[in-house]
Amino acid sequence: MKCLINCPAAAVAWVERFFPGSPAYLIKIANKPYLEYLIDFCVFLGIREIRIITDAPDRRIQEYFGDGLRWNVAIHYATTQNGMDLLSIKQQNLGMAGTDSLLVLHGFFWLNYDKRNIQPLAIAPDRVMAEQLPDGFGMRLVGRLNDSEAFWRADQTPEPLTGYVEPLSSIQEFYRRNLALVYGEAERYVMPSYNNTPQIYIGSNVAIPRSAELSAPLMLGSSIQLGDDVKIGPGAIIGDSSYIDSDAQIIDSIVMGNSYVGYNLELKGKIIYRNLVIEPDSESILDIVDEFLLTPLEPSEKRKFCSLVQRGIALLLFLVLLLPFCLLRPFLKVHSTPTDCFFDRNRRKKIHLRLYVKPARSFAGRYFRKLSLDRFHLLPLVWRGELRLVGNRIYEASPENFQRLQQFPDYAPGIFSFCEMLDHERDPIQSEIDELYYIYHASFRFNWMILRRTLLRNLLKRQ
Repeated sequence: MKCLINCPAAAVAWVERFFPGSPAYLIKIANKPYLEYLIDFCVFLGIREIRIITDAPDRRIQEYFGDGLRWNVAIHYATTQNGMDLLSIKQQNLGMAGTDSLLVLHGFFWLNYDKRNIQPLAIAPDRVMAEQLPDGFGMRLVGRLNDSEAFWRADQTPEPLTGYVEPLSSIQEFYRRNLALVYGEAERYVMPSYNNTPQIYIGSNVAIPRSAELSAPLMLGSSIQLGDDVKIGPGAIIGDSSYIDSDAQIIDSIVMGNSYVGYNLELKGKIIYRNLVIEPDSESILDIVDEFLLTPLEPSEKRKFCSLVQRGIALLLFLVLLLPFCLLRPFLKVHSTPTDCFFDRNRRKKIHLRLYVKPARSFAGRYFRKLSLDRFHLLPLVWRGELRLVGNRIYEASPENFQRLQQFPDYAPGIFSFCEMLDHERDPIQSEIDELYYIYHASFRFNWMILRRTLLRNLLKRQ
Protein backbone atom coordinates (compact mmCIF):
# COMPACT_ATOMS: atom_id res chain seq x y z
CA MET A 1 0.00 0.00 0.00
CA LYS A 2 1.07 3.57 -0.75
CA CYS A 3 -0.29 6.88 0.45
CA LEU A 4 -1.18 10.12 -1.27
CA ILE A 5 -1.61 13.14 1.05
CA ASN A 6 -3.33 16.01 -0.71
CA CYS A 7 -2.97 19.42 0.97
CA PRO A 8 -5.22 21.97 -0.81
CA ALA A 9 -4.88 25.58 0.28
CA ALA A 10 -8.66 26.02 0.27
CA ALA A 11 -8.97 23.61 3.19
CA VAL A 12 -6.87 25.78 5.51
CA ALA A 13 -7.96 29.32 4.66
CA TRP A 14 -9.15 29.78 8.24
CA VAL A 15 -5.71 28.89 9.62
CA GLU A 16 -4.08 31.91 7.95
CA ARG A 17 -6.52 34.26 9.67
CA PHE A 18 -5.67 33.07 13.18
CA PHE A 19 -2.04 32.01 12.69
CA PRO A 20 -0.60 34.38 10.07
CA GLY A 21 2.81 33.45 8.73
CA SER A 22 2.64 29.86 9.96
CA PRO A 23 2.54 26.99 7.40
CA ALA A 24 -1.00 25.67 7.82
CA TYR A 25 -0.24 21.97 7.33
CA LEU A 26 2.58 22.25 9.88
CA ILE A 27 0.42 24.02 12.46
CA LYS A 28 1.05 22.32 15.78
CA ILE A 29 -1.72 20.48 17.56
CA ALA A 30 -0.64 19.58 21.10
CA ASN A 31 2.91 20.64 20.14
CA LYS A 32 3.09 18.33 17.14
CA PRO A 33 2.79 19.36 13.45
CA TYR A 34 -0.52 18.33 11.91
CA LEU A 35 1.00 16.43 8.99
CA GLU A 36 3.16 14.38 11.33
CA TYR A 37 0.03 12.73 12.78
CA LEU A 38 -0.83 11.57 9.25
CA ILE A 39 2.71 10.33 8.62
CA ASP A 40 2.62 8.35 11.87
CA PHE A 41 -0.66 6.74 10.82
CA CYS A 42 0.92 5.61 7.57
CA VAL A 43 3.92 4.19 9.41
CA PHE A 44 1.68 2.18 11.77
CA LEU A 45 -0.11 0.74 8.73
CA GLY A 46 3.18 -0.41 7.25
CA ILE A 47 3.12 2.08 4.38
CA ARG A 48 6.62 2.81 3.13
CA GLU A 49 6.01 5.32 0.33
CA ILE A 50 4.17 8.63 0.72
CA ARG A 51 3.64 11.52 -1.67
CA ILE A 52 2.65 14.93 -0.30
CA ILE A 53 0.82 17.09 -2.84
CA THR A 54 0.13 20.81 -2.50
CA ASP A 55 -1.37 23.49 -4.72
CA ALA A 56 0.40 26.23 -2.75
CA PRO A 57 3.99 24.94 -2.37
CA ASP A 58 5.70 25.73 0.92
CA ARG A 59 9.34 24.73 1.20
CA ARG A 60 9.01 24.51 4.98
CA ILE A 61 7.02 21.27 4.63
CA GLN A 62 9.81 19.66 2.65
CA GLU A 63 12.44 21.08 5.00
CA TYR A 64 10.66 19.53 8.00
CA PHE A 65 9.97 16.04 6.62
CA GLY A 66 12.86 15.78 4.18
CA ASP A 67 13.03 12.38 2.49
CA GLY A 68 11.21 10.66 5.36
CA LEU A 69 14.27 8.88 6.77
CA ARG A 70 13.32 9.80 10.36
CA TRP A 71 10.08 7.83 9.97
CA ASN A 72 11.64 5.03 7.90
CA VAL A 73 9.43 5.89 4.91
CA ALA A 74 10.14 7.40 1.51
CA ILE A 75 8.46 10.81 1.20
CA HIS A 76 8.13 12.52 -2.17
CA TYR A 77 6.61 15.89 -3.06
CA ALA A 78 4.50 17.14 -5.94
CA THR A 79 2.47 20.21 -6.88
CA THR A 80 -0.90 20.63 -8.55
CA GLN A 81 -2.87 23.50 -9.96
CA ASN A 82 -4.99 25.44 -7.50
CA GLY A 83 -8.41 23.84 -7.05
CA MET A 84 -7.64 20.65 -8.97
CA ASP A 85 -10.19 17.89 -8.21
CA LEU A 86 -9.28 14.46 -6.88
CA LEU A 87 -9.83 12.70 -10.21
CA SER A 88 -7.28 14.95 -11.90
CA ILE A 89 -4.86 14.53 -9.00
CA LYS A 90 -5.22 10.74 -9.17
CA GLN A 91 -4.58 10.71 -12.92
CA GLN A 92 -1.55 12.95 -12.42
CA ASN A 93 -0.09 10.44 -9.93
CA LEU A 94 -0.89 7.11 -11.58
CA GLY A 95 2.77 6.26 -11.82
CA MET A 96 3.20 6.56 -8.09
CA ALA A 97 0.27 4.21 -7.32
CA GLY A 98 1.42 1.49 -9.69
CA THR A 99 -0.29 -1.82 -8.91
CA ASP A 100 -0.51 -1.22 -5.15
CA SER A 101 -3.63 -0.29 -3.23
CA LEU A 102 -3.68 3.40 -2.40
CA LEU A 103 -4.62 5.35 0.73
CA VAL A 104 -5.63 8.93 -0.06
CA LEU A 105 -5.80 11.52 2.73
CA HIS A 106 -7.45 14.61 1.30
CA GLY A 107 -7.74 18.02 2.96
CA PHE A 108 -7.50 19.24 6.54
CA PHE A 109 -9.30 17.00 9.02
CA TRP A 110 -8.54 15.10 12.21
CA LEU A 111 -7.59 11.45 11.87
CA ASN A 112 -8.64 9.24 14.76
CA TYR A 113 -6.49 6.23 15.54
CA ASP A 114 -4.84 4.52 18.49
CA LYS A 115 -1.15 3.60 18.16
CA ARG A 116 -1.70 0.75 20.63
CA ASN A 117 -4.31 -0.94 18.48
CA ILE A 118 -3.95 -0.07 14.82
CA GLN A 119 -6.28 -2.18 12.68
CA PRO A 120 -4.92 -3.06 9.22
CA LEU A 121 -6.78 -1.46 6.34
CA ALA A 122 -7.58 -4.45 4.16
CA ILE A 123 -9.41 -4.01 0.87
CA ALA A 124 -10.30 -6.23 -2.04
CA PRO A 125 -8.42 -5.45 -5.26
CA ASP A 126 -11.56 -4.23 -7.05
CA ARG A 127 -13.10 -2.22 -4.21
CA VAL A 128 -13.00 1.30 -2.84
CA MET A 129 -13.76 2.49 0.69
CA ALA A 130 -14.11 6.01 2.02
CA GLU A 131 -15.00 8.18 4.97
CA GLN A 132 -15.41 11.82 4.18
CA LEU A 133 -16.90 14.95 5.69
CA PRO A 134 -19.59 17.16 4.14
CA ASP A 135 -16.88 19.44 2.74
CA GLY A 136 -15.42 16.49 0.82
CA PHE A 137 -12.31 16.09 2.93
CA GLY A 138 -11.37 12.77 4.47
CA MET A 139 -9.75 9.45 3.60
CA ARG A 140 -10.25 7.04 0.72
CA LEU A 141 -8.84 3.56 0.22
CA VAL A 142 -8.59 2.30 -3.35
CA GLY A 143 -7.99 -1.33 -4.32
CA ARG A 144 -5.06 -2.06 -6.58
CA LEU A 145 -7.10 -3.34 -9.56
CA ASN A 146 -9.62 -0.52 -9.73
CA ASP A 147 -10.20 1.47 -12.85
CA SER A 148 -8.61 4.77 -11.99
CA GLU A 149 -11.47 6.94 -13.24
CA ALA A 150 -14.45 5.01 -11.95
CA PHE A 151 -13.52 5.34 -8.32
CA TRP A 152 -13.17 9.12 -8.46
CA ARG A 153 -16.44 9.91 -10.21
CA ALA A 154 -19.07 11.70 -8.16
CA ASP A 155 -21.66 9.01 -8.94
CA GLN A 156 -19.51 6.22 -7.55
CA THR A 157 -20.62 5.15 -4.07
CA PRO A 158 -17.74 3.68 -2.06
CA GLU A 159 -18.05 1.25 0.79
CA PRO A 160 -17.98 3.06 4.14
CA LEU A 161 -15.01 3.45 6.45
CA THR A 162 -16.04 4.57 9.93
CA GLY A 163 -14.47 6.07 13.01
CA TYR A 164 -11.42 7.69 11.46
CA VAL A 165 -12.38 11.19 10.34
CA GLU A 166 -13.44 14.24 12.37
CA PRO A 167 -13.83 17.83 11.14
CA LEU A 168 -11.05 20.36 11.75
CA SER A 169 -12.37 23.35 9.87
CA SER A 170 -12.57 26.12 12.46
CA ILE A 171 -10.71 27.64 15.38
CA GLN A 172 -13.30 26.14 17.75
CA GLU A 173 -12.59 22.62 16.48
CA PHE A 174 -8.86 23.30 16.64
CA TYR A 175 -9.19 24.37 20.29
CA ARG A 176 -11.38 21.40 21.24
CA ARG A 177 -9.01 18.97 19.54
CA ASN A 178 -6.04 20.32 21.52
CA LEU A 179 -7.92 20.05 24.80
CA ALA A 180 -9.08 16.53 23.98
CA LEU A 181 -5.45 15.53 23.54
CA VAL A 182 -4.17 17.15 26.71
CA TYR A 183 -7.06 15.69 28.73
CA GLY A 184 -6.25 12.12 27.79
CA GLU A 185 -6.35 11.33 24.07
CA ALA A 186 -2.63 12.06 23.66
CA GLU A 187 -1.82 8.56 24.91
CA ARG A 188 -3.27 7.26 21.65
CA TYR A 189 -0.64 9.06 19.57
CA VAL A 190 3.13 9.43 19.44
CA MET A 191 3.82 12.70 21.25
CA PRO A 192 7.04 14.75 21.10
CA SER A 193 7.49 15.23 24.87
CA TYR A 194 8.44 12.99 27.80
CA ASN A 195 5.59 11.43 29.76
CA ASN A 196 7.08 10.05 32.99
CA THR A 197 4.18 11.39 35.06
CA PRO A 198 0.58 10.59 34.09
CA GLN A 199 -1.06 13.38 32.05
CA ILE A 200 2.07 15.55 32.15
CA TYR A 201 4.19 15.92 29.01
CA ILE A 202 7.43 17.90 29.23
CA GLY A 203 9.93 18.52 26.43
CA SER A 204 13.66 19.14 26.64
CA ASN A 205 15.43 22.22 27.98
CA VAL A 206 12.51 23.42 30.11
CA ALA A 207 13.32 25.78 33.01
CA ILE A 208 10.83 25.32 35.87
CA PRO A 209 11.46 27.30 39.07
CA ARG A 210 10.63 25.76 42.42
CA SER A 211 7.86 28.28 43.01
CA ALA A 212 5.99 27.23 39.85
CA GLU A 213 2.76 25.32 40.35
CA LEU A 214 2.00 22.67 37.72
CA SER A 215 -1.42 20.99 37.67
CA ALA A 216 -2.15 17.99 35.43
CA PRO A 217 -3.06 17.58 32.72
CA LEU A 218 -0.60 19.77 30.84
CA MET A 219 1.88 19.75 27.97
CA LEU A 220 5.13 21.71 27.86
CA GLY A 221 7.16 21.83 24.66
CA SER A 222 10.93 22.27 24.43
CA SER A 223 13.06 25.30 25.32
CA ILE A 224 10.45 26.87 27.59
CA GLN A 225 11.19 29.21 30.45
CA LEU A 226 8.68 29.64 33.29
CA GLY A 227 8.83 32.61 35.63
CA ASP A 228 8.47 32.57 39.39
CA ASP A 229 5.11 31.69 40.94
CA VAL A 230 3.45 30.77 37.65
CA LYS A 231 0.43 28.46 37.70
CA ILE A 232 0.26 26.14 34.70
CA GLY A 233 -2.75 23.88 34.19
CA PRO A 234 -4.98 22.07 34.28
CA GLY A 235 -5.51 21.85 30.53
CA ALA A 236 -2.52 23.98 29.52
CA ILE A 237 -0.47 23.46 26.36
CA ILE A 238 2.66 25.58 25.95
CA GLY A 239 4.59 25.47 22.67
CA ASP A 240 8.31 25.40 22.01
CA SER A 241 10.56 28.41 22.71
CA SER A 242 7.99 30.29 24.80
CA TYR A 243 8.44 32.47 27.87
CA ILE A 244 5.83 32.56 30.64
CA ASP A 245 6.49 35.52 32.89
CA SER A 246 6.14 35.58 36.68
CA ASP A 247 2.73 35.13 38.36
CA ALA A 248 1.02 34.21 35.09
CA GLN A 249 -1.80 31.68 35.27
CA ILE A 250 -2.77 29.43 32.34
CA ILE A 251 -5.83 27.17 32.48
CA ASP A 252 -7.46 25.33 29.56
CA SER A 253 -5.42 27.47 27.18
CA ILE A 254 -2.97 26.95 24.33
CA VAL A 255 0.23 28.98 24.03
CA MET A 256 1.61 28.40 20.55
CA GLY A 257 5.38 28.25 20.03
CA ASN A 258 7.59 31.34 20.14
CA SER A 259 5.10 33.25 22.26
CA TYR A 260 5.33 35.39 25.37
CA VAL A 261 2.82 35.52 28.22
CA GLY A 262 3.26 38.60 30.37
CA TYR A 263 3.60 39.21 34.08
CA ASN A 264 0.54 38.44 36.21
CA LEU A 265 -1.60 37.64 33.17
CA GLU A 266 -4.43 35.14 33.65
CA LEU A 267 -5.50 33.04 30.68
CA LYS A 268 -8.51 30.72 30.69
CA GLY A 269 -10.00 29.23 27.55
CA LYS A 270 -7.70 31.21 25.23
CA ILE A 271 -5.16 30.62 22.48
CA ILE A 272 -1.95 32.68 22.42
CA TYR A 273 -0.14 32.99 19.11
CA ARG A 274 2.93 35.21 19.38
CA ASN A 275 1.35 38.64 20.03
CA LEU A 276 -2.27 37.60 19.57
CA VAL A 277 -4.90 36.46 22.04
CA ILE A 278 -7.56 34.34 20.33
CA GLU A 279 -10.98 33.70 21.85
CA PRO A 280 -12.10 30.41 20.22
CA ASP A 281 -15.83 30.66 20.95
CA SER A 282 -16.30 34.16 19.54
CA GLU A 283 -13.42 33.86 17.00
CA SER A 284 -12.17 37.26 18.16
CA ILE A 285 -8.49 38.22 17.93
CA LEU A 286 -6.80 40.78 20.17
CA ASP A 287 -3.29 42.20 19.87
CA ILE A 288 -1.86 41.61 23.34
CA VAL A 289 0.83 44.25 22.89
CA ASP A 290 -1.78 46.96 22.45
CA GLU A 291 -4.68 45.64 24.48
CA PHE A 292 -2.94 44.07 27.45
CA LEU A 293 0.14 46.33 27.54
CA LEU A 294 2.47 43.43 28.09
CA THR A 295 5.37 45.53 26.91
CA PRO A 296 6.13 49.03 28.12
CA LEU A 297 5.95 50.57 24.66
CA GLU A 298 6.60 54.21 25.27
CA PRO A 299 5.01 57.22 23.55
CA SER A 300 7.06 58.71 20.74
CA GLU A 301 8.21 61.64 22.92
CA LYS A 302 9.63 59.25 25.54
CA ARG A 303 11.29 57.17 22.87
CA LYS A 304 12.97 60.24 21.47
CA PHE A 305 14.10 61.18 24.97
CA CYS A 306 15.43 57.67 25.55
CA SER A 307 17.27 57.82 22.23
CA LEU A 308 18.88 61.13 23.18
CA VAL A 309 19.93 59.73 26.56
CA GLN A 310 21.49 56.67 24.91
CA ARG A 311 23.42 58.93 22.52
CA GLY A 312 24.66 61.00 25.43
CA ILE A 313 25.82 57.94 27.36
CA ALA A 314 27.45 56.59 24.19
CA LEU A 315 29.43 59.84 23.84
CA LEU A 316 30.53 59.67 27.47
CA LEU A 317 31.54 56.03 27.06
CA PHE A 318 33.49 56.94 23.93
CA LEU A 319 35.50 59.55 25.80
CA VAL A 320 36.20 57.15 28.69
CA LEU A 321 37.37 54.35 26.39
CA LEU A 322 39.33 56.51 23.95
CA LEU A 323 42.65 56.39 25.84
CA PRO A 324 42.72 52.60 26.53
CA PHE A 325 41.68 51.97 22.91
CA CYS A 326 44.59 54.04 21.59
CA LEU A 327 47.00 52.25 23.92
CA LEU A 328 45.89 48.66 23.21
CA ARG A 329 44.76 48.72 19.59
CA PRO A 330 48.28 48.89 18.04
CA PHE A 331 49.19 45.62 19.81
CA LEU A 332 46.05 43.76 18.80
CA LYS A 333 46.67 40.94 16.31
CA VAL A 334 43.00 40.14 15.67
CA HIS A 335 41.11 42.36 13.24
CA SER A 336 37.41 43.04 12.87
CA THR A 337 35.40 41.15 10.27
CA PRO A 338 33.04 42.94 7.81
CA THR A 339 29.52 41.63 8.41
CA ASP A 340 26.11 42.49 6.96
CA CYS A 341 23.50 42.57 9.73
CA PHE A 342 19.76 43.08 9.86
CA PHE A 343 18.69 46.60 10.80
CA ASP A 344 15.04 46.02 11.75
CA ARG A 345 12.35 43.36 12.01
CA ASN A 346 11.25 43.85 8.39
CA ARG A 347 14.69 42.56 7.34
CA ARG A 348 14.60 44.71 4.20
CA LYS A 349 17.29 47.10 5.39
CA LYS A 350 20.74 45.89 6.35
CA ILE A 351 23.64 47.60 8.07
CA HIS A 352 27.30 46.91 7.33
CA LEU A 353 29.30 46.44 10.54
CA ARG A 354 32.81 45.43 11.42
CA LEU A 355 32.66 42.97 14.31
CA TYR A 356 35.37 41.29 16.36
CA VAL A 357 34.16 37.71 16.05
CA LYS A 358 37.40 35.87 16.84
CA PRO A 359 38.74 35.83 20.41
CA ALA A 360 42.17 37.32 20.98
CA ARG A 361 44.76 35.25 22.88
CA SER A 362 47.37 37.93 23.57
CA PHE A 363 47.63 40.15 26.65
CA ALA A 364 46.40 43.15 24.65
CA GLY A 365 43.56 41.11 23.20
CA ARG A 366 42.33 39.92 26.59
CA TYR A 367 42.13 43.44 28.01
CA PHE A 368 40.69 44.72 24.76
CA ARG A 369 37.66 42.54 25.46
CA LYS A 370 37.68 43.03 29.22
CA LEU A 371 37.27 46.79 28.68
CA SER A 372 34.64 46.21 25.97
CA LEU A 373 36.87 47.96 23.45
CA ASP A 374 35.66 45.58 20.75
CA ARG A 375 32.53 47.84 20.67
CA PHE A 376 34.42 51.14 20.72
CA HIS A 377 34.29 51.67 16.94
CA LEU A 378 30.51 51.09 16.97
CA LEU A 379 29.74 53.92 19.39
CA PRO A 380 29.61 56.62 16.65
CA LEU A 381 26.79 54.62 15.04
CA VAL A 382 24.72 55.28 18.17
CA TRP A 383 25.19 59.02 17.68
CA ARG A 384 23.93 58.71 14.11
CA GLY A 385 20.91 56.66 15.19
CA GLU A 386 21.98 53.55 13.24
CA LEU A 387 22.40 51.40 16.36
CA ARG A 388 21.17 51.55 19.92
CA LEU A 389 23.61 51.53 22.78
CA VAL A 390 21.47 48.84 24.43
CA GLY A 391 19.04 46.86 22.31
CA ASN A 392 18.49 43.50 20.71
CA ARG A 393 21.33 41.18 19.91
CA ILE A 394 22.96 41.94 16.55
CA TYR A 395 21.98 39.25 14.05
CA GLU A 396 23.99 38.57 10.93
CA ALA A 397 21.98 38.73 7.68
CA SER A 398 21.53 35.00 7.02
CA PRO A 399 18.55 32.83 5.98
CA GLU A 400 18.41 31.28 9.44
CA ASN A 401 18.28 34.66 11.17
CA PHE A 402 15.78 35.89 8.56
CA GLN A 403 13.35 33.25 9.83
CA ARG A 404 14.29 33.91 13.46
CA LEU A 405 13.42 37.62 13.30
CA GLN A 406 10.02 36.79 11.87
CA GLN A 407 8.86 35.68 15.31
CA PHE A 408 9.90 38.94 17.01
CA PRO A 409 7.25 41.69 17.37
CA ASP A 410 10.02 44.28 17.25
CA TYR A 411 13.76 44.40 16.63
CA ALA A 412 16.28 47.17 17.22
CA PRO A 413 19.92 46.00 17.34
CA GLY A 414 22.19 47.40 20.02
CA ILE A 415 25.88 47.32 20.90
CA PHE A 416 25.04 45.69 24.24
CA SER A 417 22.20 43.20 24.78
CA PHE A 418 20.32 41.31 27.48
CA CYS A 419 21.41 38.05 25.87
CA GLU A 420 25.08 39.02 26.23
CA MET A 421 24.60 40.08 29.84
CA LEU A 422 23.34 36.56 30.63
CA ASP A 423 26.12 34.95 28.56
CA HIS A 424 23.64 33.06 26.37
CA GLU A 425 25.02 34.12 22.99
CA ARG A 426 26.17 30.60 22.10
CA ASP A 427 22.80 29.03 22.89
CA PRO A 428 20.44 29.91 20.00
CA ILE A 429 17.29 28.66 21.71
CA GLN A 430 17.93 30.40 25.01
CA SER A 431 19.03 33.59 23.26
CA GLU A 432 15.69 33.71 21.41
CA ILE A 433 13.87 33.47 24.73
CA ASP A 434 16.11 36.25 26.09
CA GLU A 435 15.31 38.45 23.10
CA LEU A 436 11.58 37.97 23.56
CA TYR A 437 11.94 38.80 27.24
CA TYR A 438 13.89 41.96 26.42
CA ILE A 439 11.36 43.13 23.82
CA TYR A 440 8.55 42.95 26.36
CA HIS A 441 10.50 44.53 29.23
CA ALA A 442 12.59 47.20 27.49
CA SER A 443 12.75 50.45 29.44
CA PHE A 444 15.34 53.05 30.37
CA ARG A 445 15.92 51.44 33.78
CA PHE A 446 16.22 47.96 32.28
CA ASN A 447 18.64 49.19 29.60
CA TRP A 448 20.76 50.96 32.20
CA MET A 449 20.95 47.74 34.25
CA ILE A 450 22.01 45.78 31.15
CA LEU A 451 24.76 48.28 30.32
CA ARG A 452 26.17 48.33 33.85
CA ARG A 453 26.10 44.56 34.34
CA THR A 454 27.51 43.80 30.89
CA LEU A 455 30.45 46.17 31.34
CA LEU A 456 31.14 44.68 34.79
CA ARG A 457 30.72 41.11 33.49
CA ASN A 458 33.18 41.69 30.65
CA LEU A 459 35.68 43.24 33.05
CA LEU A 460 35.57 40.32 35.50
CA LYS A 461 35.15 37.55 32.95
CA ARG A 462 38.11 35.30 32.40
CA GLN A 463 39.13 35.79 28.77
